[in-house]
Amino acid sequence: MPEQCFDIVFHGETAPGIPREVVAGNLAQLFRTTPDTVARLLDGSTHTLKRGLDAAAAERYRSALERAGAVVTLQPAPAVPATAPAPASPELGLAPVGSDVLAPHERRQITATAPDTSHIGLNAAGTRLSPPGPVPPEPPDTSHLTLAPAGSVLAEPRAVAAGVQPDISALELLPPA
Repeated sequence: MPEQCFDIVFHGETAPGIPREVVAGNLAQLFRTTPDTVARLLDGSTHTLKRGLDAAAAERYRSALERAGAVVTLQPAPAVPATAPAPASPELGLAPVGSDVLAPHERRQITATAPDTSHIGLNAAGTRLSPPGPVPPEPPDTSHLTLAPAGSVLAEPRAVAAGVQPDISALELLPPA
């Protein structure tokens, strides 16, 4: 005998005391989508969120949705045996792989248009590309500068005023870490 199946039905109701915005945020997190997408579920109309669940799975879904603040109901659904294939219908069937499933009038007509590239040009190879703006100044001329030989004294030592001690009374050392 086939097992009883259930549908999860939501009428857009929220649990008492929980604002719709909070429920929308919770459902968005639960469904991994945006609150704007979930807001359509809160429009007050009836939505079947999940179909054909066994009793245990239906209870898990109901519990999760109610924790999110949504009031849902479990409605008995027609049972389908788990091992039996769906009955074949002479009117319905699967189309062969690769076949068109839409009628010509149902297809969206897409017209390819070339983008306007008349304002785009090419620079010669090796041309430096730089953003428009002020031109940087020329670097200074350093051709007249030379280096002193190693070990040369670059400046005469100055005499340090004797007896001048800086006041370090306000400084203290921290203990070693």
